[in-house]
Amino acid sequence: MAAKNIPEAEMHLKQKLFEFSTDLGNVGKFLEANLWAKLGEEKEIQVLHATGNLLNLIFLASKYDVDLSDLRQQLFPRLFLALRPIYFYVIHISCKFRNTRGVLPLQVRSALQFIFDDTTRFFSETDLRQTFEELGTNEACRYLDETINLWSEETKNFDTEEERVDKSDLVGIPRSHEWWVHCGCWN
Repeated sequence: MAAKNIPEAEMHLKQKLFEFSTDLGNVGKFLEANLWAKLGEEKEIQVLHATGNLLNLIFLASKYDVDLSDLRQQLFPRLFLALRPIYFYVIHISCKFRNTRGVLPLQVRSALQFIFDDTTRFFSETDLRQTFEELGTNEACRYLDETINLWSEETKNFDTEEERVDKSDLVGIPRSHEWWVHCGCWN
């Protein structure tokens, strides 16, 4: 990415982060009073896809240290409501990647850790530990950790070579995100 395109890329990232968090916030509001199954299969697929996109944007915003202070007040209530769809998404990929290594679970796990460690980037409140526990975000994170920790030499490798992790993928990832190093999926 050329230097002159960085502000444009950051604006696009912020815009998409706001859009996905708004959509998923609406789903989260629905899920406060309804079960996941009431969404219907087609809507479930759409929500899972949108949640994956939202977590990818959170991952990128944190990895590249994008300043979100101008969005935080608007982002907070939307992301707060999106925690329910995030829970279902993380449980879904934890099962999907139980027997197959992949970059996606590593990125999602880092996105969750960025949310936990840097709540002031995304939320107006700074202490959301109890909320994360009540909404199952911590539980989903534990499931994902178990999935990644179960990867062994016998675990099926990536479906494609593009999914393998390169050392350059670690740029911007804190050392505390040790699942990247221990995943056994390096080129």
